[in-house]
Amino acid sequence: MHLVLLGGRTGFVDFSRFPGFGGWYLDRNDPWLRSLVGAHALPIVRLDATGHYAVDWNLPPGTEFGAGLQGELGWSFQLADLSNLELSAPFRVRHL
Repeated sequence: MHLVLLGGRTGFVDFSRFPGFGGWYLDRNDPWLRSLVGAHALPIVRLDATGHYAVDWNLPPGTEFGAGLQGELGWSFQLADLSNLELSAPFRVRHL
């Protein structure tokens, strides 16, 4: 099972003491992330036997997007493996 961490703005928190990618690349003060954490509404996904998960997902239509590392607008995502606290590599979806 994996916890989906998502936010508009990027940031960095050192996570190198745990296995995985070594950093959390989300802004801890991102309003979208904070509202989901506060409401205990972060999505949890379960991978299939081959390690895959697929679903169509609509991004928020409002202004929850934020600036990325290169100043581009969009949303940032990262997965946290709940069994060993391993973080995946982050990925970014650009807002057009």
